[in-house]
Amino acid sequence: LAAASLAEGSPNALVEAMACGLSIVATDCPGHLDVLYDPALGTVVPVGNDEALAAALMRALDAPTSPALLRRRAAESVPAVRRGRASRAAP
Repeated sequence: LAAASLAEGSPNALVEAMACGLSIVATDCPGHLDVLYDPALGTVVPVGNDEALAAALMRALDAPTSPALLRRRAAESVPAVRRGRASRAAP
């Protein structure tokens, strides 16, 4: 997942990507850093640095983050994911 935002409130897409086991490359804007507090969870690049973003995306494609690690961390942080309901619509 590439998240090249200038600012985020609550970046649910990052947690959803983690729950799906997707590698994440994100800008270092507020919000993203709340989710990607551990460097093992994804790569963070400076906002506006297109070259760093492109290089990080290439590295993520060549050496993806462990899907099992991402899923586990997402489950630890989100109760709905922990219960296995992240992909189902609310009743």
